[in-house]
Amino acid sequence: MIVRRTLTAAALIAMMIVGTAHAGDMKNSVSHGEQIFNTQCIFCHGQGLGHPAWQMLALKKGKAKAYIVGRTDLTPLYIKHVVRNGLIEMPPFRVSQISNPDLDALAQYITHPDGAQSAK
Repeated sequence: MIVRRTLTAAALIAMMIVGTAHAGDMKNSVSHGEQIFNTQCIFCHGQGLGHPAWQMLALKKGKAKAYIVGRTDLTPLYIKHVVRNGLIEMPPFRVSQISNPDLDALAQYITHPDGAQSAK
């Protein structure tokens, strides 16, 4: 009985440590994704006039959907597809331009800029 309680307590502590480490990784991923967005995407997808993708989306979908960061109707899978294949005027980005791990972080940041986890 004592051994079982000790093992259960040890397992709970291990899960809390892993969960805390994962939360730190998620925060780092969001920070990294934000960095990728700010160096690769913001020129077109930044907010306001002077950002061609924002302007086009504002005309076609309305200003509420013009800024892609935090939109709830975009999924990480869709973002990765568009980044790799391009869409309308947006060129495709090769793996040599945005690596797969960087693309994962970017998609995570765009869909959950507050750091909340999503399914890939």
